[in-house]
Amino acid sequence: MPPAQLEAVAKELQLGIMMKPSVIVASVLGGVSLATLHAAFGEHVMVARTLPNVNVALKYGYTALAFDTDMDQDVKGAIAALFLELGRTDELPEEQFGAVSALAGSGPAFVAAFAEAMTQAGIQAGIAPDTAARLAEQTVVGTARHMGDLKKDPMTLAHEVMTPGGSTAAGWEALEQGNLNGLVADAIQATMKKNAEFE
Repeated sequence: MPPAQLEAVAKELQLGIMMKPSVIVASVLGGVSLATLHAAFGEHVMVARTLPNVNVALKYGYTALAFDTDMDQDVKGAIAALFLELGRTDELPEEQFGAVSALAGSGPAFVAAFAEAMTQAGIQAGIAPDTAARLAEQTVVGTARHMGDLKKDPMTLAHEVMTPGGSTAAGWEALEQGNLNGLVADAIQATMKKNAEFE
């Protein structure tokens, strides 16, 4: 449901909500704050704001959670448990949701862009397009599994792959000279700026 339809849908649900002694609304709508949810459903309704990313479809997702300040811990736990079935979760301050959306929500697109850049570089190096795409895909997937399953932070893994003065180190230096970190930071900031327009 588009966030713009929240008010209309909330009105349709109002009668059913009013008839219940206790109602909890957990929203997955992007850019819809707890205050907006209360305005739509009523102050008597307990609300939670959730921000899942596309990877929940594969149960490798990430979901940020924000709750009413007076929500019972057991209720929070029950909501969190639902999303733990789809990946990892964190309860975070609502003011961080713009940044979380940029990192985890838009992040899969940025990782995919890096994979596409690797694919194109492979093609330029003479590798067949389908093979280059497969190499990039498996490299991204395998690297993610290393970090997730083996609990390795990115820099530890990078230094395990690199040998000082070796070929990987030469490529790493090229990434640094191209300001990869700066480009990613710019992408995150641009995404956050746009997110703020929807709040």
